[in-house]
Amino acid sequence: MDLKLTSTTHTMKLSKIQAYLFFLFSLIAICILYQAIWLFSKTTTGEILNFGTGSGRDYKHVENVTIRYRVQNKEYLNTYLRNDLEGTIQRVPIKYLIFAPSISRMDNFIGNWGLVLVVFLIIFSCVSIFFLIQQIVPNGSVFVLSLSYPFFCLKKPAKEPDANDQYAW
Repeated sequence: MDLKLTSTTHTMKLSKIQAYLFFLFSLIAICILYQAIWLFSKTTTGEILNFGTGSGRDYKHVENVTIRYRVQNKEYLNTYLRNDLEGTIQRVPIKYLIFAPSISRMDNFIGNWGLVLVVFLIIFSCVSIFFLIQQIVPNGSVFVLSLSYPFFCLKKPAKEPDANDQYAW
């Protein structure tokens, strides 16, 4: 594991495991930064106007809810995923950004963490599969990250042709 940073060209060479950890920690950092934006938020009570269906198959699989909420005497109207809200509920807590009150989400676990968890799991799965399959990233590969074009480069190890290789010269 030789982490090399060349100061003249501003490149960083990473081994396969270092690159994998770099991508995962970068993904975690992006998710934390997204959640950190919501530290600058306040909560208000929103009034449910109606329940509806979205553009799922046959317009009946994606259920949503339209909610109206008020911030500093200005009304906002947003549509959210229903997230198993009961039809008898008339008011729900809404979290909105202080610097942009029109950007909001329902103040519950799914509203606060649902998007982050889904995005993290999808990207984590893709990156893990990318690094696990030897034909995509063989052992001994070197990843080169640079501040100039190309920003990312994968250098696979040179393959020594063997006697069993059909295409060996």
